[in-house]
Amino acid sequence: MKGDMGCRVANLAATGGIWSKIRACVLIALAGYCLATLAGFYASCQQTGRLSQLLEIHYPLAGQGVEAAAKSQLELAYYHEALVSGSVGTLAEAERLSVQVQELLAEMLTLATREDDGDPVAARIANLQRWHEQYLRRVQANFALPEAGEEWAVSQQELTELAVMKDDLQQQFLALAGQLSAKVKGLVELERDRAQRHNLYLGLFFVLVLVITMAISRCFALRQLIEPLQGVRQLVDRYARKRDAGSPPQGRTDDEIFQLAEAIWHLLRELDQTTVTRDYVDSILRQMNGCFMLLDAEQKLLKINDYTGKLLGYGEDEMVGRPLSDFVAPGSAIRFARLASDLLTAGKEVDNLEIALQTKEGQAVSVLFSATSPVLGEQDKGEIVCLAHDLTQRKKAEEMLRRVAVERATAKSAALAAVGELTAGLTHEMRNPLSSIRMNTQLLQQSTRLLQQGLQRPELVELAEISRQQALRLEKMLNDLLGYGKPLTLRLGLIRMGELLQSVVEAVEVEREQAGVQLAVDDQTDDCRMELDGELMIRALSNLVLNAIQWSPQGQTVELLARFGENSDDGAKQVVFEVRDHGPGVTAEKRHRLFQPFFTTRSGGTGMGLANVKKIVEYHGGTVSAANLPAGGAVFRLELPLVIPS
Repeated sequence: MKGDMGCRVANLAATGGIWSKIRACVLIALAGYCLATLAGFYASCQQTGRLSQLLEIHYPLAGQGVEAAAKSQLELAYYHEALVSGSVGTLAEAERLSVQVQELLAEMLTLATREDDGDPVAARIANLQRWHEQYLRRVQANFALPEAGEEWAVSQQELTELAVMKDDLQQQFLALAGQLSAKVKGLVELERDRAQRHNLYLGLFFVLVLVITMAISRCFALRQLIEPLQGVRQLVDRYARKRDAGSPPQGRTDDEIFQLAEAIWHLLRELDQTTVTRDYVDSILRQMNGCFMLLDAEQKLLKINDYTGKLLGYGEDEMVGRPLSDFVAPGSAIRFARLASDLLTAGKEVDNLEIALQTKEGQAVSVLFSATSPVLGEQDKGEIVCLAHDLTQRKKAEEMLRRVAVERATAKSAALAAVGELTAGLTHEMRNPLSSIRMNTQLLQQSTRLLQQGLQRPELVELAEISRQQALRLEKMLNDLLGYGKPLTLRLGLIRMGELLQSVVEAVEVEREQAGVQLAVDDQTDDCRMELDGELMIRALSNLVLNAIQWSPQGQTVELLARFGENSDDGAKQVVFEVRDHGPGVTAEKRHRLFQPFFTTRSGGTGMGLANVKKIVEYHGGTVSAANLPAGGAVFRLELPLVIPS
């Protein structure tokens, strides 16, 4: 069998083509590689499982053991001090630490029960948890507040026994932490040894496969590849030195290397006949559909193509010899000098820089400018090749997209108008009954006041007042719904930041004084001027400030801040308003619903205040968001572009 296989390999090397030999070597190498990969994959899977157990169980278990030992030491010390001194504060601190230690022991017990390696760590943790609870019960049984006039007293024997229990518990915690740390260290060392052995065996296996593959490849490479390829190299070298392809190569027609040599010989012959002339290259450059400009080391024009002259309206004689900066539009001069001219002077490339060139009639043409300095060796003269592509069509497409966006916004306004008509009808149908309820409750209140003098029934007045207030609340909710459903009409005008902030302060002054909250205003915009609807923006900011006042404790300070910022998407300059409070903050599950209509977390609220704020801000092309401050409380951030879209 082995003799037959050897004959087959020999026949393959003698009669097969080069691709057959290469495929045979590749198949052998792939078989060995797959075998080695499978072995490595199996070992890696085993190692991954062990590492996963180490990271998910042993590492956290050891860390919690050390933390539990440290906290238990403080806890036991506090308990002992509380028993001796009778300090209630020390006892409270000890009980707080006790809760943390119990939680750590519970978590450790949960982790320990997940491992299945025969190590009785879980039992030891359970015993330690039980002993700790026994100590706590005994301490709590002995700790009692003294009666008035009595002194604190705990028997010496009891203190001694509790001290012994405390020392035993401390030793048990420390021993458990040491055991868990030692176990982690041992597992890490064991895994390191396994990894080293695995890498060694896998490396030896790969080396064996490589040696076998090289031995097989060498059997035919010397005779079937190296010598024929040397002949091909000599053919190419002779053509490179003498520009002479020589006579056609000789060989077998079924030999791939001979076919390659013959193809190269024909290619070299055709290359002699199709050498591109300089005039041909110049013709291509002149007719290319884009601006081509050749500059000297001083960035003066040496050559342009026909498209450049046609785009800018100059003849070649009018442009050659002048600096390229003479043809850059004034609005792009600083940008070109900083991002193009300086880079080219330093020998660097410029890639896809959007600038504007100026035509002979003074019009600006937006182009995408690129430039590089080709390295030509000894013939390098520092020349710069520049390409510029006209962006006029792309600008038209962008304008069309902007118009589509405006049309979509108009459609959205129309949809809101339809919702407004619906809510208007609903409000009209419900307002009359509500008005009737309010009038009847007022009459009832007046009647009960007269009856109160004789019948002594003040609860009727209270019930009537509640009914009237609820009717007013329903009517306000319907009015808010009606206002939200109507599309806004912005009355844009220039307003100073100081005037805007002062109007907000005046609008919330009464509520601020009633709540006993301070309001701090910080204008970091140097009293800039903005184009916006002042009345609507005052209403939006006032809503945010009132919301902050209502959630802030008495005596705290609400902050109103105005500053400049940049849009995170396109870097455009914008104005940022921030309203910060010291309330409970906003939970994650409620944060995404804050600006929805009729969603409120405050008793008596209608849920339309923040929804109207969002609507006003979006009509100004801005955004509003809410987040929690690291030190506590919430911050509402309102971002407006400096240029308000139409």
